[in-house]
Amino acid sequence: AVQGVVLNNIRELAATNRLHDAQLARLQDLARKIDVHGQMDDAMLGERAMSYHAFHLNFGFVPDPNNLQADARETSHDVRHVKRPEDAAMAMKLLTQMHDAAEQPMPGFLHATDQFDAELRQLMADGSPITRLRYVMTMMLLPAIGAAGAADARGEAWRDLTDAALAVRRYQLKHGKPPATLADLTPDFLPRVPIDPFDGQPLRLLTQDDKLVIYSIGRDRRDDGGVFDPVKQEPDVGIEIKLPAAK
Repeated sequence: AVQGVVLNNIRELAATNRLHDAQLARLQDLARKIDVHGQMDDAMLGERAMSYHAFHLNFGFVPDPNNLQADARETSHDVRHVKRPEDAAMAMKLLTQMHDAAEQPMPGFLHATDQFDAELRQLMADGSPITRLRYVMTMMLLPAIGAAGAADARGEAWRDLTDAALAVRRYQLKHGKPPATLADLTPDFLPRVPIDPFDGQPLRLLTQDDKLVIYSIGRDRRDDGGVFDPVKQEPDVGIEIKLPAAK
């Protein structure tokens, strides 16, 4: 969330048209230092640790406000033993799978979360009441994990879209006109054309009347032609850059 605020502030600064090239270059450097996907490995470790701890808790235990000392002893004894070991083993298996997948670059991690979601849905859709009961805590703790892939990809897209938008501004300052393609920005303003984390293809650029649109295809994995809600950022994820009026 903090990184999202930073990137949004960078884009608003760039949109003022008051910054010179060196200032825009400094903002690009700041944006590129935001390692969105690199933090996912630690996030998955944390999720696994918290879930493992959850299986040591007695969810049926209600503290007695009149005997807190005895309750503390009971709680201390309870946390030494894993509750629902088969359920815990399934949760650890799936979370380890996600942690290992987080080491893959995009869009590999995104594809891994798709497989994770499919496996979890299959587990939840199993017709056996015994199976649902056997893995009830896994089903409670893990459904939000699959959404981490889309959030991770969206964060990567926002960072690279911001970098590209700053590169466009710098190109305009130097050449007095907008670039025709993102490839025009390399190597002077971008080291390479950024890759869309949702499909592994280059980010898209369109010219529409008085603006440029740089966009990613977003979580639906479909190119909707740069159409997006500016708040929800759906169906595509994009940035609009106003072009100066023709003289």
